[in-house]
Amino acid sequence: MSDDIPPSILPSQPPPAGPPPSPKSWPPFLGMLSILTTVFPVLFFCIYCLVIYSIIGGSGYDPDRVTDAEVLNLGVGMIALLCGTFIVSIVGMVIGLGALFGKTANKILGIIGLVLNGLVILAMLCGFVILLA
Repeated sequence: MSDDIPPSILPSQPPPAGPPPSPKSWPPFLGMLSILTTVFPVLFFCIYCLVIYSIIGGSGYDPDRVTDAEVLNLGVGMIALLCGTFIVSIVGMVIGLGALFGKTANKILGIIGLVLNGLVILAMLCGFVILLA
Protein backbone atom coordinates (compact mmCIF):
# COMPACT_ATOMS: atom_id res chain seq x y z
CA MET A 1 0.00 0.00 0.00
CA SER A 2 2.75 2.44 0.81
CA ASP A 3 4.11 2.05 -2.69
CA ASP A 4 1.09 3.93 -4.07
CA ILE A 5 1.51 6.95 -1.73
CA PRO A 6 3.94 9.62 -2.88
CA PRO A 7 6.82 10.20 -0.44
CA SER A 8 5.73 13.76 0.36
CA ILE A 9 2.56 12.51 2.03
CA LEU A 10 4.31 9.97 4.26
CA PRO A 11 4.84 11.24 7.81
CA SER A 12 8.37 12.41 8.33
CA GLN A 13 10.43 12.06 11.46
CA PRO A 14 10.29 15.13 13.76
CA PRO A 15 13.63 16.84 14.35
CA PRO A 16 15.43 15.73 17.48
CA ALA A 17 14.64 17.83 20.54
CA GLY A 18 17.46 19.95 21.89
CA PRO A 19 18.41 23.51 22.66
CA PRO A 20 17.72 25.98 19.90
CA PRO A 21 20.82 27.02 18.02
CA SER A 22 22.24 30.22 19.44
CA PRO A 23 23.37 32.96 17.10
CA LYS A 24 27.07 33.66 16.94
CA SER A 25 27.85 36.42 19.42
CA TRP A 26 30.87 38.63 19.71
CA PRO A 27 33.17 38.14 22.64
CA PRO A 28 32.34 40.43 25.55
CA PHE A 29 34.46 43.21 24.05
CA LEU A 30 32.70 46.08 25.82
CA GLY A 31 33.12 44.44 29.23
CA MET A 32 36.85 43.90 28.67
CA LEU A 33 37.24 47.48 27.44
CA SER A 34 35.43 48.74 30.54
CA ILE A 35 37.89 46.87 32.77
CA LEU A 36 40.86 48.18 30.76
CA THR A 37 39.71 51.75 31.33
CA THR A 38 40.37 51.09 35.01
CA VAL A 39 43.80 49.57 34.49
CA PHE A 40 45.30 52.40 32.44
CA PRO A 41 44.74 55.28 34.93
CA VAL A 42 46.19 53.17 37.74
CA LEU A 43 49.21 52.39 35.55
CA PHE A 44 49.66 56.06 34.66
CA PHE A 45 49.41 56.99 38.34
CA CYS A 46 52.20 54.55 39.19
CA ILE A 47 54.38 56.03 36.44
CA TYR A 48 53.64 59.54 37.71
CA CYS A 49 54.65 58.49 41.24
CA LEU A 50 57.95 57.25 39.85
CA VAL A 51 58.47 60.62 38.12
CA ILE A 52 57.72 62.48 41.37
CA TYR A 53 60.14 60.26 43.26
CA SER A 54 62.87 60.80 40.69
CA ILE A 55 62.52 64.59 40.85
CA ILE A 56 61.86 65.11 44.56
CA GLY A 57 63.70 62.04 45.85
CA GLY A 58 66.84 62.92 43.92
CA SER A 59 67.11 66.19 45.84
CA GLY A 60 66.90 64.45 49.22
CA TYR A 61 63.66 66.29 50.09
CA ASP A 62 65.58 69.54 50.33
CA PRO A 63 63.14 72.33 49.39
CA ASP A 64 66.01 74.59 48.39
CA ARG A 65 67.16 72.21 45.64
CA VAL A 66 63.72 71.82 44.01
CA THR A 67 63.05 74.67 41.62
CA ASP A 68 59.74 76.44 41.23
CA ALA A 69 59.46 75.23 37.64
CA GLU A 70 59.71 71.60 38.79
CA VAL A 71 56.99 72.12 41.40
CA LEU A 72 54.77 73.84 38.82
CA ASN A 73 55.30 71.00 36.34
CA LEU A 74 54.45 68.42 38.98
CA GLY A 75 51.28 70.31 39.94
CA VAL A 76 50.12 70.69 36.35
CA GLY A 77 50.90 67.03 35.72
CA MET A 78 48.89 65.96 38.75
CA ILE A 79 45.91 68.07 37.71
CA ALA A 80 46.06 66.63 34.18
CA LEU A 81 46.35 63.11 35.59
CA LEU A 82 43.33 63.58 37.87
CA CYS A 83 41.18 65.13 35.14
CA GLY A 84 42.20 62.45 32.66
CA THR A 85 41.47 59.70 35.18
CA PHE A 86 38.03 61.15 35.89
CA ILE A 87 37.18 61.39 32.18
CA VAL A 88 38.47 57.88 31.42
CA SER A 89 36.51 56.46 34.37
CA ILE A 90 33.30 58.12 33.22
CA VAL A 91 33.87 56.72 29.72
CA GLY A 92 34.56 53.30 31.29
CA MET A 93 31.28 53.45 33.19
CA VAL A 94 29.38 54.30 30.01
CA ILE A 95 31.09 51.40 28.22
CA GLY A 96 30.27 49.14 31.19
CA LEU A 97 26.61 50.15 30.96
CA GLY A 98 26.73 49.37 27.26
CA ALA A 99 28.11 45.92 28.06
CA LEU A 100 25.48 45.41 30.75
CA PHE A 101 22.52 46.31 28.55
CA GLY A 102 23.96 44.88 25.32
CA LYS A 103 22.88 41.71 23.62
CA THR A 104 25.85 39.61 24.77
CA ALA A 105 25.16 36.70 27.05
CA ASN A 106 28.10 37.38 29.39
CA LYS A 107 27.40 40.50 31.44
CA ILE A 108 29.81 39.73 34.29
CA LEU A 109 32.69 41.71 32.73
CA GLY A 110 30.41 44.74 32.33
CA ILE A 111 29.46 44.56 36.01
CA ILE A 112 33.11 44.21 37.05
CA GLY A 113 34.03 47.20 34.87
CA LEU A 114 31.24 49.29 36.39
CA VAL A 115 32.32 48.42 39.94
CA LEU A 116 36.02 49.10 39.30
CA ASN A 117 35.37 52.42 37.54
CA GLY A 118 32.99 53.42 40.35
CA LEU A 119 35.71 52.63 42.89
CA VAL A 120 38.22 54.79 40.98
CA ILE A 121 35.79 57.71 40.96
CA LEU A 122 34.99 57.16 44.63
CA ALA A 123 38.70 57.15 45.50
CA MET A 124 39.20 60.38 43.56
CA LEU A 125 36.28 62.06 45.34
CA CYS A 126 37.62 60.91 48.73
CA GLY A 127 41.01 62.34 47.79
CA PHE A 128 39.44 65.69 46.92
CA VAL A 129 37.52 65.74 50.21
CA ILE A 130 40.72 64.98 52.13
CA LEU A 131 42.58 67.74 50.28
CA LEU A 132 39.81 70.25 50.97
CA ALA A 133 39.55 69.41 54.66
